[in-house]
Amino acid sequence: MPDSNLRAFIKQPVPPVRAGDVKRVWSLYASEQARDTRVQAGAAFAVCQKLLVDLCDENANVLAVWCRATVVGALLREGRLERWRQGNGLRDEVFELAATFPIPRGLEGFDLDAFVAALR
Repeated sequence: MPDSNLRAFIKQPVPPVRAGDVKRVWSLYASEQARDTRVQAGAAFAVCQKLLVDLCDENANVLAVWCRATVVGALLREGRLERWRQGNGLRDEVFELAATFPIPRGLEGFDLDAFVAALR
């Protein structure tokens, strides 16, 4: 993903997206984590932007979907979504909230506690 695209969401609002898009992109990351022990240890891995585009609905804001899927992944790594686990995945309400939860200043300073509280 070009650096200029990422800069678009630094301290900027992240628009709402479709829950299904967030779930599909998060599922890609989750399956990669399950497959690769380096990712399980917290190492970053690269994903082709075209792959993300193919996972999302037509005209989706793929960068916004990616940002929102990243929030879900961060919360899960911290163990804060355990009560919403369903098998190897998460209940749909997690993705529904992740798709629309206000992110007014980008991922920097995102309030993870407020997100979890909104799930309760």
